[in-house]
Amino acid sequence: MEEKRKLLELSTRLATTLNEEVVTRLLADGISTLLRYDTMAIYVADHHGRYLTPIIVNGNDWGDAQDLTRWRIPFGQGILGGIINAARGELVKDAHLDPRSHYPVGVPIRHEQMIAIPLGLGENYWGALVINRMSDDYFTGEEFETVQFVASYASLALNNIKLIREIRETNELKQVVFDTVSDSVITFDAQGQIIFCNDATTELFGYSAEELKGRTLRSLLQIQHEDGLAILLSGLKSAGAQLSRRAPIELEVVHKDGRHIPVEVSLGETVTTGVRIFTAIIRDISARVASESMLKSANKRLENLIQTLKAGLLVEDETRHIILANQTFCEMFGIPAQPHQMVGLDCSNSSEESKDLFVNPAEFVSRIDELLKRREVVSAEELHLNDGRTFARDYVPIFVDNQYRGHLWLYRDISETKRIEQDLIHAKLLAEESMNAKQDFLARMSHELRTPIHGVLGLTNLMAAQSLTDDSREYLRGIKSSGEHLLAIINDILDLAKIEAGKLKLQQVEFRPADIFRSLVSNFASLAEAKAIRLEISYDPGIPEVLVGDPVRLNQVLMNIVSNAIKFTERGSVVLNAALTSRNNHRAYLKIIVKDTGVGIPPANLEAIFESFNQGDRHTAVKFGGTGLGLSIVKQLLELFGGHVTVTSEVGKGSTFTVELDFGIGTTAPQQSSAVWDHHLNFPGKKVLLVEDNMINQIVARKTLEKWLIQVDVAGNGREALERLRAQQDYDLIIMDVQMPEMDGFETTRAIRSDFKEPVRSLPIMAMTASVLYDPMERSKEAGMNDYISKPFNVDELNNKLAELFKVSRPAPGQEDAVAGLVNFDYLDSISDNKEFRDQMVELFDTQSMKYLTSIKQQFVEGNFESMKSTVHAFKPLGSYLGVSSLTQLLAKLESDLEGAVEEREVARQIANVELKVDLVKKELESIKQ
Repeated sequence: MEEKRKLLELSTRLATTLNEEVVTRLLADGISTLLRYDTMAIYVADHHGRYLTPIIVNGNDWGDAQDLTRWRIPFGQGILGGIINAARGELVKDAHLDPRSHYPVGVPIRHEQMIAIPLGLGENYWGALVINRMSDDYFTGEEFETVQFVASYASLALNNIKLIREIRETNELKQVVFDTVSDSVITFDAQGQIIFCNDATTELFGYSAEELKGRTLRSLLQIQHEDGLAILLSGLKSAGAQLSRRAPIELEVVHKDGRHIPVEVSLGETVTTGVRIFTAIIRDISARVASESMLKSANKRLENLIQTLKAGLLVEDETRHIILANQTFCEMFGIPAQPHQMVGLDCSNSSEESKDLFVNPAEFVSRIDELLKRREVVSAEELHLNDGRTFARDYVPIFVDNQYRGHLWLYRDISETKRIEQDLIHAKLLAEESMNAKQDFLARMSHELRTPIHGVLGLTNLMAAQSLTDDSREYLRGIKSSGEHLLAIINDILDLAKIEAGKLKLQQVEFRPADIFRSLVSNFASLAEAKAIRLEISYDPGIPEVLVGDPVRLNQVLMNIVSNAIKFTERGSVVLNAALTSRNNHRAYLKIIVKDTGVGIPPANLEAIFESFNQGDRHTAVKFGGTGLGLSIVKQLLELFGGHVTVTSEVGKGSTFTVELDFGIGTTAPQQSSAVWDHHLNFPGKKVLLVEDNMINQIVARKTLEKWLIQVDVAGNGREALERLRAQQDYDLIIMDVQMPEMDGFETTRAIRSDFKEPVRSLPIMAMTASVLYDPMERSKEAGMNDYISKPFNVDELNNKLAELFKVSRPAPGQEDAVAGLVNFDYLDSISDNKEFRDQMVELFDTQSMKYLTSIKQQFVEGNFESMKSTVHAFKPLGSYLGVSSLTQLLAKLESDLEGAVEEREVARQIANVELKVDLVKKELESIKQ
């Protein structure tokens, strides 16, 4: 009796418990009072159904009771897994011999009797109860039934707990849904009494949940008629527990604050336990109503726009009945009707009725038929009318869901546009004619201006070689300086004209960028020194040794910027910085910065300085002079390069010009130019035919060539040149002026190449041209010439080109010195083998060279070239004593040039070369001494 009482009490407590932890503890404690066992465990299944893990264990054979995970059983495995799958308990005798047994690693296998009962109802298993005796003492059937009975109550309790939890979660979810839905949801009974409403209802109407309690839907919606609610609910038919709905209706409700809000009300009905319950879903449609209002307004505006459109609009359906037309269409085609009167009319015969308005009636009709058949968009098709008007027609077929539904015609009167277009074409032709006339004028002027300057400069060079008084030489120097200045201005103007005409083409040749920057410093060093300003350069060694581009135009860009920087700087410094910003396998990207401490540029003038003939402000132009073309040419040349230039400046503190551009990367080192030589070659035995029509130019060129021991014959034009070539054929070279009367140089060259036999046919021909608006090299090559030189020519360049055409080779620059260093003591040793004597001469060179160099630079600054010539003459033997032949040659060249009207920039370059050579000699002497 006592056992039954315990069993009844346990089952009652289990059935009334709603806490899982309490249920499992009651089950474990109850089994302990009802049954003898060695071990007992309650297993729970994890959420994923992968393992059964013990949560309560009793008995002494569990080892470390803190680590129960080692006893977990993979679902579906072992005796317990099979029992769970079968969903029924089992009494297992000799479980250690059962093939389904599953023991953790390291646990010894002992005799085992087992009762295993799944916990849970049906497929909703919760876990399992396992009881063991570790002996041959079998569990009885009565014991098994007792355990099953207790476990069934535990399963019932656990199932109830699960159901209650699910119901609670479902109700909470429903409440969350109701409270988060944006529409108002109200449930009410057949009398309209509100049963429930969500949070959106309080927001829509402005009343709190407490204020809504006891209200009716009729009062909330402000339904005036007594039967209004019944009208709203009409059409709803009860369908058991199924919700019956009717189509939404639109109303206006009143907010608590008095605002009227347009809403859409959807009603539904359901029956619960025989009671009719209604649901109202109320949606605020303020935004939609406002949007519809805006759409109506937009449609009205669109209708007004269509009617006032300057183009004639006609829309037809697929049967060619009018859907829409506007007033402009009626006016363009002279239709005596209002647009709305045309809606619905058949347009099938409209083209026939309107065809006589057009210049080609038959074409007008056939084209409409063709467009209707092809159904392809056509834009701006021109139609010409008999009254002189021109229409542009657009045709657009209308498709809806790939189904043809009609078409749109748009007609625009473009008569005035066509007239303006014709005027513009005429104006363009006039502008092109004007531009061509300008280019022709500049082409002629380039020849007419440069030719006399060539004569002036050439004759001054020839006169400078004569014996002159000091005054005459000073006058001559002034003439040459003015001529060179005038030539520079003309060259700038012509360069600008070439760029504007698109006739300036950049070369793509390999060059050494370091040479250009070295030359810049050399050319401007004396000018900077004369103004007592520092000229500094920083050159990035990462810049590739050889680049591909136009070195001449790059040099022109940098010369303009640096010369400006020096010109506008009275104290301080000019710094030139060249850096490699990036590179790839084919291109190198450079940034070149020229920074000065000059007068600066006002902010308002920073853009203007790049305009032609503009120097920023009048005061600067008056003070410093110049044409204002340099920076304009710089900007346009850089645009041709694909680069750009920017400037920052502060008045009184200086300016910074930044040039960014890129070049190709060369693969071979370019040949060293022969222009590095400081003396001219003679060409004895060579004979030249000079073809030149200008007498002064004949004299200049002939005298220059004869000075180099060349025999010269002169022809006054191309025809005369051909006659001379037929008479004698022993010339080594023809120098051919391009622009001549009777037969120009290009025509003459073509005649030589085609009409004469060898050796005349292959004679080298060098063009001599004063015109710069075309590419002289390209034009010369096209005509069959070998090279060209510009007038007025540079004597160094002419000498170098003659050496190339005559195929006279020069030793590599500095080759004589490179054999055994710069210094050679043979001469001193031939005088005396006394080492003290040699040391005295070395010391004398050290002091005297510094003295001479200082005097030469001072005389250059003062412009005293006569005194400089004497100093150079006195300096010259010093190099000879030490066997430095290259220094002696440099000084001899400078002395020779000072005899004539030499350009200051050239003198400055030669002085820099002398100073560089002296520094190299001193370093070698110091090395010898050590």
